[in-house]
Amino acid sequence: MDSIRFYISLAWRNIWRNIRRTTITVSAIFLSLFLMICLTALMYGFLSDMQKSITNTIGELQIHDSDYIKTRSFFDQIKNAQGLIDTCSKNGYRCSPRLYGFALMSSESEQKTSGVQVVGVHLEREKEVTELPLEKNYLSGHFLTGAEKKEERVTEDKKALDLVIPDDFEDDAVPSAIKHVNIISEVVLGKKLAENLKLTVDERAVVLTAGSNGAIGNEIFSVTGILKNISSVFDRTLAVVDIKTFQRLFSMKSLSDAHEIILVRDKDISLEDARAEIASFIPAQATVRTWKEIMPEIADMIETSEKMLIIMTLIMYIGAALVILNSILMVVFERIRELGIMKALGFTPFQVFVLVNMETVMLCMIATVIGIAFSVPTLIFLKNTGLDLSAYAPSGFQFSNTVVAPVWKARITPQSFIFPVTLLYVISFVAVIYPALKAALIKPVKAIYQR
Repeated sequence: MDSIRFYISLAWRNIWRNIRRTTITVSAIFLSLFLMICLTALMYGFLSDMQKSITNTIGELQIHDSDYIKTRSFFDQIKNAQGLIDTCSKNGYRCSPRLYGFALMSSESEQKTSGVQVVGVHLEREKEVTELPLEKNYLSGHFLTGAEKKEERVTEDKKALDLVIPDDFEDDAVPSAIKHVNIISEVVLGKKLAENLKLTVDERAVVLTAGSNGAIGNEIFSVTGILKNISSVFDRTLAVVDIKTFQRLFSMKSLSDAHEIILVRDKDISLEDARAEIASFIPAQATVRTWKEIMPEIADMIETSEKMLIIMTLIMYIGAALVILNSILMVVFERIRELGIMKALGFTPFQVFVLVNMETVMLCMIATVIGIAFSVPTLIFLKNTGLDLSAYAPSGFQFSNTVVAPVWKARITPQSFIFPVTLLYVISFVAVIYPALKAALIKPVKAIYQR
């Protein structure tokens, strides 16, 4: 213990012999550490936002019929999806079914038509697995409420009546008008789809599609909400409706089947372990996949970004390492006679090596304290307010059909500090090896008489 105190006191005295050099060295280390702590937190925040933008839209895991993954056929559905949802819920997962179908949508006012992907969602369960229902995701309007309106229309036009009344119908029994009851359902549209059809909230659109039984399905919808950017594909084609409306529109025979079941973990378990657990109790014809398997390009991008962060940190710290190397080397050259006398008095090469390393540790410790002290309030600001980049990307940044919000916020975790600080000390120790060895291997007699 006494020897440690001796090293500490001696090293502390040595680093303050030249205040100017120590200040420059500590400033270089502090600046590198401060920048890397902030950059690490921002990068973790960006990667976290990217992952959330995916899982908040498609969930963490999905179950499909194995054939549906290959064909995307309307008829390849998960049989008795409700029973499977109940099983997953009992095992600690939040679940929601979805149905997918393609149709033509026309705006009543502008007479514009576009192909759409109609997505049927369970209104209550969807709130448990995605952020689609949240108000913050809407440019205007809101999520589906499940409300339907009934409107009566009277047809009195003679030509229109001739189309619906058979030729053999008795003349005295021909009605002068026919009443039609139209059901007005709700729909949520993607941003670009609404722009293409020139639809706004409360305006109406007509959807025409082929039902599962071969009949033509058509229905009138009222726009209740327009989503912000989710992805380039969804923005152009997405039309979200209540799952019951979907089943009626597409004339589905079985009301318990689904194309997809979205799952979110409700317990502390890794994604891969969750996948293995779910695979153990789903039917043989069904397949469970994680979001990483569904969107491998995003998963690869996140993994690559983490590696790039390490490379960027190394490049940043190389500059600090050169300053440390230069500073300690200058200290060694200035104190050659002193080091020679210390060795003549009995200091071993190892003790000299430890002393030089102790000085480096103290420089790094001072820089670490200052760096963390400055970075904490900066990170709090970046976490709460963030960097607003909406001037460059008003609708957010798109990466492989995924949209990230234009406000770049930091994510504060222990790793935001541990990774930069640990790497700083490792590089500092590598940088000081040469000066420390040079000091340790000095010849006492030669060093004492050196001028």
